[in-house]
Amino acid sequence: MKFGTRAGDSTRKTSTGGSGGGNADWLRYFKDTETRMRFLDELDDWIEVWMHWSPSASRSYPCTEDFDTCPGHNSENERERSASKRYIVNALVDGYVNAWIIPGSLWDDMNRHADKAGGTILDRDFTVVKKNTDAGVRYAVDREERDRIDLSKYDDKKKNIGKMLEDVYVEVWGKLPAAGEENQDPPRREVVDKEIKAPTTAKEKLEADTAGDPPTEPAPQGDEEEQEISEDQLRAMSAPQIQALFRQCGLEVPESDDSAYLADELIKALA
Repeated sequence: MKFGTRAGDSTRKTSTGGSGGGNADWLRYFKDTETRMRFLDELDDWIEVWMHWSPSASRSYPCTEDFDTCPGHNSENERERSASKRYIVNALVDGYVNAWIIPGSLWDDMNRHADKAGGTILDRDFTVVKKNTDAGVRYAVDREERDRIDLSKYDDKKKNIGKMLEDVYVEVWGKLPAAGEENQDPPRREVVDKEIKAPTTAKEKLEADTAGDPPTEPAPQGDEEEQEISEDQLRAMSAPQIQALFRQCGLEVPESDDSAYLADELIKALA
């Protein structure tokens, strides 16, 4: 199974829709508010892929792009059924080469920057800016001063993006989809969605989330009895609500307003 399409070969060019140290082979997301990077591939060589979010595995995985058999599109979880366009590219950050997941919303910005430089994005660094707004996380990209360097010395350090996407899929689903699987039922996870515990100081929040109308403020403090909140309910909460759960559980609140990141950190802390 081959995941992703070379952007230069794709007919879907309209966009829709953290940094870490070390050099381990996993796909990198933007966690910092600003990440300066040197792209090692021109835009046409970026890998375009649609990604689903798995609440059970707490990570994204590539869509097979077969609506009838893709386990993401056939998920019982509404959030997982939707897919988001992403681009994956090798980039140099803080001296390390890694494969970075680029939000689809940055594609048009990068095209404009390439046009200003005669069609290339390899002649300078770019800074990806991550902003938390009332409407959610938004990204922008700034073009740095021109600074040509010899990028060929990083060729042997580039990651095999296709293999990495396959590994992510296998990690979530246990195996790659077989050839001709379009006549088979989509795979089903054997893992049960994780549950986390929080004090019933979040009782009002839990009741509102269950009713499909998340409250705008954290629940008042008081009762110490424990009540379970599912991961889906946690991920439906706003950043201030999750920060309140950190405090209610006696945990240090991370310095972030990204609700998805806060949810990940709370799950890790309570695992």
